[in-house]
Amino acid sequence: MPSEMQKNVISSSNRPIIQCIGWYNKNNFGDDLMALGLSILFPDFDLKFSSEFIHPEARAVILGGGDVIDDYYIKIIEDRKLPVIIFGAGLRSWTELELLSHLDLRLAIMRNYNDYVAVAAQGYRAFHGADPGFATWTPAVVKNKFRSDEKPKLMIALNDEFNARWRIPNPDRMMHFFWANYVSEVLARAASVWENDWWTVWACFSTKQPLDRAMAYDITQRMSPPLIEFDQVNMVDLGQSLDIYADMQASVSLRYHGAVLAVMTGTPFVAVSPALKTDNFMRENDLEDLLVPSNSIDYDVLLSKFNTSVTDKAMQSRLTNVAATNHARLKKAAEEAAAVLRAII
Repeated sequence: MPSEMQKNVISSSNRPIIQCIGWYNKNNFGDDLMALGLSILFPDFDLKFSSEFIHPEARAVILGGGDVIDDYYIKIIEDRKLPVIIFGAGLRSWTELELLSHLDLRLAIMRNYNDYVAVAAQGYRAFHGADPGFATWTPAVVKNKFRSDEKPKLMIALNDEFNARWRIPNPDRMMHFFWANYVSEVLARAASVWENDWWTVWACFSTKQPLDRAMAYDITQRMSPPLIEFDQVNMVDLGQSLDIYADMQASVSLRYHGAVLAVMTGTPFVAVSPALKTDNFMRENDLEDLLVPSNSIDYDVLLSKFNTSVTDKAMQSRLTNVAATNHARLKKAAEEAAAVLRAII
């Protein structure tokens, strides 16, 4: 029997191979589902997931997690001149950034604001041969420096810590940020990250502090169409104003990643039972069956493992319509993002 590593090398696909290392390889429900999401949204590419090696035929590398950025990967990437895509990488210092500064960094999708600012500056140097000279690390400075013809090829900030400090009291003033938590939102915004239309798809979390309900409702009214999943918010009070929501007692992983599936598949996901557990929906072996070896996705099997029932018929209809609308927009944006990848490799 071939090992998992060997199975990852064998490819019967003629699609360009992209090696994903680090963040996607923890063998837990959430990370596996994110990997599945990438596979669904990038059908033109053969995505490989491993932290042990880089596929010999890989045309680009997706780095995830600061712990994977070391000399071993740097040397392979340099020797083979592979474009680098950063997705959710925990770059915590300029030292780690400098490891990447001489590589072919084309697409940076970061997990928090500080990472975004740091990589924005690094990317500016890489593409333009000069330091942007930021006086302060403020939203306005980042906006002013990069909202011009001299912007990097594509940079996206993926916010993972949505606490009291960054609760967006006035969304209009924060439009130059790309606030998102999921690959679905990342790809949906990829084609227009430097434009003014920021609210096609957006997910809001309060992982540290409860989000003020009035503020939450105000934000939902500003988005078109809204796609929201709240943590630490009273779902009964807010339910009628939200298009995607989850029961507070459901698994954190299911709440977080269920919204991804809703947009990726066009099927609404609502966790309604306090007894929901990951094993009731999708076991790791099920995900492995879907992902290995060809990344082919059986949507019926996938969706059958989720409870998407809603008792309120009006809400069910609304959820279905919004999910379908967002899915259509996401599909278009994913195709455009794939075009960016094709140009890179």
